[in-house]
Amino acid sequence: MKMFDQSERLNYKVVTANETSLVLDFYNENKPYFEPWEGSRPLNFYTEAYQRATLTAEYNHLLQSDFIRYYIFYKEDPNQILGTISLSNISYGIFQCCNLGYKIDHNFHRKGLATEAINWIISLAFCELKLHRIEAMVHINNIPSQRLLEKIGFHSEGVAIDYALLQEGWSNHIRYVLLSS
Repeated sequence: MKMFDQSERLNYKVVTANETSLVLDFYNENKPYFEPWEGSRPLNFYTEAYQRATLTAEYNHLLQSDFIRYYIFYKEDPNQILGTISLSNISYGIFQCCNLGYKIDHNFHRKGLATEAINWIISLAFCELKLHRIEAMVHINNIPSQRLLEKIGFHSEGVAIDYALLQEGWSNHIRYVLLSS
């Protein structure tokens, strides 16, 4: 898989353990915005050691072709992470599918970055990885994310009851799907 690519305004880069401090800054800056939508974090999540270990594990999954996370940067500013976009649970054989994940720094919402990044990774998934199906699970109360996926062309396949254990407890999510056809 690619380690680096670009779209109109953005660079997409697989960040290595050498850039742990950038990742830690990104998560610290967005802690109150990301945590309500995610599971409980380990006590050491906001440390360089934890982030370095995570980046190393993610790189190993990249080598196994079952997960890839790109960090998003403006082309003119390679030192500030704008967000991340990932494909996880990449499956070939009879399924040819993956799960989409994304998050954008709260300072850069409503600038079209998620739209540009998702369209870019859709092309990667369908054209380069030859996958057939992309799924995205969205918290039932995350209306902006639901609208974003619908605008791009994803459709809802329904609600997954008690899908994820988040900060507030078990939460329902809507399964969004985009097919290559």
